[in-house]
Amino acid sequence: MLSNKIIKCCLLILFIIQQSDVFAQSRFFLSAGAGISYYNGDLRDKKLLPPAKFFHLMGDFNVGYNIDKHLDLTLNYYKGKVNCADSLANEKDNLLRNQNFRSKIDEVNLMLRFKLFRIDKRNILNPYVMAGFGWLFFNPEGYYNGQWYSLQPLGTEGQYVFNSKEDYPKPYKLTTNSLPVGFGVWIRINDFLKVKAEFVQHFSFTDYLDDTSGKYPDSLELAATPNGYYATIFSSRRLDGFPSYRRSRGNATANDNYVSISAGIVFNPKRQKSYEYRRLKVFSRFFEGKKGGWGNRGKGIE
Repeated sequence: MLSNKIIKCCLLILFIIQQSDVFAQSRFFLSAGAGISYYNGDLRDKKLLPPAKFFHLMGDFNVGYNIDKHLDLTLNYYKGKVNCADSLANEKDNLLRNQNFRSKIDEVNLMLRFKLFRIDKRNILNPYVMAGFGWLFFNPEGYYNGQWYSLQPLGTEGQYVFNSKEDYPKPYKLTTNSLPVGFGVWIRINDFLKVKAEFVQHFSFTDYLDDTSGKYPDSLELAATPNGYYATIFSSRRLDGFPSYRRSRGNATANDNYVSISAGIVFNPKRQKSYEYRRLKVFSRFFEGKKGGWGNRGKGIE
């Protein structure tokens, strides 16, 4: 699978950086964390947090580069899973809808992090905010008669109904982009180790993380598709029978997302010093000879 290839590439990059002299003598750092994840989407009640049953373990691995005293860029890999079920809902219509799903999560992203305090100072706490862009891999499955079935090949909202007068959605892809946004804090242990704690909300570009988005299809047309038997079963698990055509199945106006809350370790093999973060040479040359803080005779910002 494509996600496995990306995972192997990330691990290879981490190994090469760790073994190289560049890592030991540069601005690079490594971190890893573990925590919990939960899903936000069409199968969730309108509550701040889901039932405890829908919290799952999630891990993250990161390699970062300190751009300056406050800003760094990190390559991140998140792995976990999300799930939800209407059977534990409080809202009446959600209980009647009776949908369920689970999905593995693999995400690779790049994030910029801005730290409140300079990293060359020995602050015990250093809060930060971060945001970025990534690639998310998922595969929703539904549970029926003691077995899990992949939902995307079934076309539960009529994606594989052809030659119809109705405007059914096209099959969705199992990869999408993401916009991770979050905040956290570094807790200093010594010059080389820190503890991190962070909250990240991963906004996706898809509304099919849970295989639920728009409206119910026509049951007869759905039954005539290649996987019509299971498509009909998973399209509507309603306790009051298959609904009328075009009744809302989810909320197509809002994409799904998930949240990760984690803690971990940050390792930097070299103590960060102030003079290592002067302005890049291209800027020093530009301002060389000019008066004031920006010029500084081309030596950079102290």
